Parts: sequence; structure tokens; C-alpha cells
Amino acid sequence: MSPFIDGAQRMASKNIGERVVIHKMHTALLPTPRMVLVQVDVGNASDIEIKSVSILPSWDKFFTDSTLIDQVELSGINATPAQVKRVVGWLTHTQGEANMHISRIHFRDVTIQLNTSKLPEFNAELMLNHLGQVEHAMLTLNGQETTATLVSQGEQYKVTVQAKRFTLPLGAPVLVQSLKAEGLADQQSLTLDHIQGNLYGGSIDGTVTMNWSNDWSAIGKLNIHDAGLDGLAPNFVDIQAKGDLTTTIDFATVSSDIEQILDRPTLKAKFTIKQGELNWIDIVRAIQVAKKNMAINGLTNFDQLSGQLTLKNGRYSYDQLLLKSGNMRASGAFTIQEDQQLKGNIRVNLSTPTRQVKSTLQLTGSSSHPQTK
Repeated sequence: MSPFIDGAQRMASKNIGERVVIHKMHTALLPTPRMVLVQVDVGNASDIEIKSVSILPSWDKFFTDSTLIDQVELSGINATPAQVKRVVGWLTHTQGEANMHISRIHFRDVTIQLNTSKLPEFNAELMLNHLGQVEHAMLTLNGQETTATLVSQGEQYKVTVQAKRFTLPLGAPVLVQSLKAEGLADQQSLTLDHIQGNLYGGSIDGTVTMNWSNDWSAIGKLNIHDAGLDGLAPNFVDIQAKGDLTTTIDFATVSSDIEQILDRPTLKAKFTIKQGELNWIDIVRAIQVAKKNMAINGLTNFDQLSGQLTLKNGRYSYDQLLLKSGNMRASGAFTIQEDQQLKGNIRVNLSTPTRQVKSTLQLTGSSSHPQTK
């Protein structure tokens, strides 16, 4: 089939608007007759590599003035986010080619390579109308029960996402036991205005909007109810914690690099933790000893802990803290700077059968080694 490679390269280059190099070419009869292009390089620098491209044409019109293709399958693509935008551009360019019509496009074993990591491998199936526009699309993650479907609604697409045992691919590796989300997308943004799911024995709901018209950005609101801290907390901190967390989180983030979009978010959260323990500061031991520069690491059990967290520019501010534990009450506020230095105070009121103890702990040290001042 090598004599046909030049013609196939010219046709492919014309229809996607980029230089195409095909290394090998043959036909296959099973499971359906098709033309197979092996090791296809795209771009002036051949920077997009595709292991194979299978074409199921209308054979009586292939390589004629009017080419009808039932299905194109591209397998084995490893691309950067910038290269993915170019692949999307191929679809737009094909729409301008009046003599080419493709009904379906399948992407198999696609990996998006980031600077230091990669997104989960996925497959995608696109159904095109007579104008070459995407009418319906489905994306599935390989090895995971996760699917996303897009259905054309004029200039936008209705989006439905369903997942089971899905680990977030960016940021903290939070495991979501089940998730269903619905919303709308266009070429520059995605809004999921109905999110419901379960994680770490609790539930989550909320809304998220992402935009990539310039930088990558996200803004949203999440509500978490009765999630187990023993499973959730290790994804974010080295401190051991237990209890049932209920919180409302408003967040926003922006980054020029999608891999870093969750590295420096801004958020505000109100939270309540019930029937828990925190292996960070032993409050009772700290007020009993009351020595300066003493390490106060240890375990504090509580019936309820509530407060407000503000995160901005890498600085964590905990305010309006209130802890209830049997005959002890504690309140206060503290901050953890970007360099993990700790500063704040805790006011403690401890009632015993013989007396009432009041004390104020001045906090210093670091987040991993808190001390009294």
C-alpha cells in the first residue's frame, strides 16, 4: 500500500490543516474492512505522535472528489494540553472541507501529559452531524467507572458526569465513592451546577465553574456533610484526625498551568466536627504544665469542634474556634504562614470537682511542632 501513502498524507494534511507523515499503511478485513495508518506524526516538528489511525470509508468514493468516511479511530496518543487544543482545532478545520464528511471519530488510549505528571488515560467517542460539528460525545476513563457525556444544545453542550471510586487527578488525591454532576459547556468553559456524591462515609453537593479562555480558573461552592476525617484528612495534612466533618466551602483559583490550578486556591470555609480527636495539641497537658517554649504535641478528644478557615496566598487562618470536650471549653484563633510558622492563642476553661481552671495558651513553633510561648 506504500504507493498510496503520499495521497493519504496530502488528504490528511488538507483536512486537519497540519503537516502529516505516515510511516506505514495497510488494509485490514476484520472485524470490518478498514485502512490502517501506522505511526502517524503530525505537525512541522512531528510533535504529535499517533500509534495508529484506522479509517472505515465508503470505499467507492475513497480518494475521490467527495470522500465519505463512516468512522476514524485514533489510538495511542500522548499529548500536552497545548497539543490537545490543536487536536480540537483539527475538527474545526475539517468542518471547512466541503468534500470530506466523517460520521464518527473514536480516540483510544489517550494520555494528557503534564509537566510532572499525567492525567488518567481515557477513550472518547464523537458523533458528527452533516456539517462536521459534534452532536454527541462520550468520554470514559480506562480502568475506572467514570463517564462524561456531551449532547449538543445549540452553541452549548449539556454535560453529564457519572463516576464510582474516582480519585481526583489534580491536587489532593481525594477518593469519591460516587458522583453525579450535570451542567453546560462551551469551547471555553464548563459549569456544573448540580453536583452530588458520596465520599468517606459522607455526602457532597455543590457547583463548580471552570474557564480556560485565558488562564485556567475555577470557582465554586461545595457542601460536605458527615465525611470521616480519618479518611479525608491524610490527603491534605500529616496530622491524624478523626470525627465527622460538615463544612461549607467557597473557593476560587487561577493558574496559567492546569497542573498547578489547585496549588494556591483562595477559600473560605465554615466547619463543624463531631465526636472527634485531633493528634496535634494536647490542650489539657499544655495548661497543666504551662511552661514557655514547651512542645505541646499530643491528642485532644472532643465532642464538637467548630470554626472558620480562610486560605489565601498560602496562609491558613483559623478563626472563631470553639471546642467542647466534656467539662472543658476552648476557644481561640491562629494562623499558619506559608513557611508553616504558627502564631495564635487558645483560651481554655476547665471545670473540675474542686475548682475551675482558666488559661490562655500562646501558640508558636510550626504546624508540625507547636509550642507554647
